[in-house]
Amino acid sequence: MIPTAPLRVRNRLAELILASLADAGARDELAALSRADPGAPAWLVDDDLAYRHLLRERARSACTALASRPPGASIRSRADVLDAAATLFDAYLFFEVHELLEGFWRDARGDDREALQGLIQVAVGYQHLANG
Repeated sequence: MIPTAPLRVRNRLAELILASLADAGARDELAALSRADPGAPAWLVDDDLAYRHLLRERARSACTALASRPPGASIRSRADVLDAAATLFDAYLFFEVHELLEGFWRDARGDDREALQGLIQVAVGYQHLANG
């Protein structure tokens, strides 16, 4: 399991990982972060530099997981979002699973909403476990 970095860094990386599901440019940026010595991205400043290793580890995991998904694949249907969430979950990117599912959960109704809420709770639980 991979812990998350502090809030600002965590959220910025999660945005990049989620964008990488469909955007080839975002995948390129993610790949650069995953390299052994990528340097620091422009958005990583001062006190956040200490978390480069977590960024690299999470970016590497995301790149490996996303290699099997064609770039540009949109996420429109319930099946699409569940497939993308499973890809991220299998890569131990539980925070990103939560972020991905949350938007669909907000719009869902009835049993779909309840099922998505359960999946979100599982992802959050695993992320808390990873964070200690």
